[in-house]
Amino acid sequence: MVNNHESAARSGPEAIARAMRPREIKRGHAVVVGNRAGVVEWADSAWRKLTGFPLSETVGKPIA
Repeated sequence: MVNNHESAARSGPEAIARAMRPREIKRGHAVVVGNRAGVVEWADSAWRKLTGFPLSETVGKPIA
């Protein structure tokens, strides 16, 4: 059986974020999705609000 996160992982970063987002919205957290190499592939608008970094300066950059 495939869980939501495994299924979403096959569809790309936006699908992963959509699978996580309802839980995280309730908690008030930002969502950032990275790949195995540690590079940000997607971030939501809450990330921008929390950090002040525009998405254009986040996507494609190392997570750590």
